[in-house]
Amino acid sequence: MEGNKDEALKCRHLAEKYLREGQTDKAIKFLKKSERLFPTKHVQDLLDSLSKNGASGGARNGDLPDGVRHRSRTHSTGKDKEEAPKEPKEKDYTPEQLSAVKKIQNCKDYYEILGISRDAPEEDIKKKYKKLALQFHPDKNRAPGATEAFKAIGNAFAVLTDAQKRQRYDKYGDENPQPQLYHNHYDYSRGFEADITPEEIFNMFFGGPESSSLGRVFVNRRHRGTRHHHFHQHDEGQEANQQFYSILQFLPILLLVLMSLLSTFMLQDPPYSLHRTSAYHIQRNTYNYQITYWVQEGFQESYADPQSLQKLEKKIERDYVNRLQTQCYRERQYRKYMSLHTYT
Repeated sequence: MEGNKDEALKCRHLAEKYLREGQTDKAIKFLKKSERLFPTKHVQDLLDSLSKNGASGGARNGDLPDGVRHRSRTHSTGKDKEEAPKEPKEKDYTPEQLSAVKKIQNCKDYYEILGISRDAPEEDIKKKYKKLALQFHPDKNRAPGATEAFKAIGNAFAVLTDAQKRQRYDKYGDENPQPQLYHNHYDYSRGFEADITPEEIFNMFFGGPESSSLGRVFVNRRHRGTRHHHFHQHDEGQEANQQFYSILQFLPILLLVLMSLLSTFMLQDPPYSLHRTSAYHIQRNTYNYQITYWVQEGFQESYADPQSLQKLEKKIERDYVNRLQTQCYRERQYRKYMSLHTYT
């Protein structure tokens, strides 16, 4: 949940502003949101203090918690326009790490991000990815923008190791010619959406709850033709039998693929996405908890009924919580893995 720290801090500052203005209900709302994103003792103390003093009728300056009351007095004196002095915060990253992040952000294409040539084989791409993923993982590199750089590296790997995506990328290049910022976030996808997330790719290489299953997917996808090559090395009689049994073994897989294709044609696109894409580019927020989500054109007409919209936003909030829980689990697994292995 380290990636939510900045957003949680913004919510805390907004809450303190509303406390100074006497808008207690809004302050409590943003304090609770900050607590959900990144729990801290300071925010919990503020919530406890407001709970004891009561949240109705607005908070007077004398009822404010000590830390907020001090900032309120500093703000109201008018002696200077500077904000209350912040506690000195030591940087938990090196200048080299920050420089490396900026270098990734200034890269023009996926090949430059991974530092490989345009005709690099898959093995070279894997080696480069493993090195860069460890270098830029948010747990090892806490420089500003490291998370976006890590995602860009993962997306580059996913696109360049997929034959069809790589061919399309080589032919047409980025859909967005220059890397863009959306609400101060680096657009790591560059218009190309990978089938799996950068975190899932990392878990595939370095361990995690989905590593074994993802590994099987990649192996089956890329080495299916190799299996047939080995069949031709046997006698003709054995070859016929083995081909027959192989067909029987693949029948369940073929059925699953057919069912998946049928469901793809029958199902409509989901009404929302928790991430901005080229298709889902209209930003909205849920009414209750202000969770950001993205929709397509025509969403307003499809969900003009308030009850339908309320039902959908409840589903969005559940989906958001489930993703946070999954992310926390992956981070715990990663820290456990890192505690058992040392990388140079």
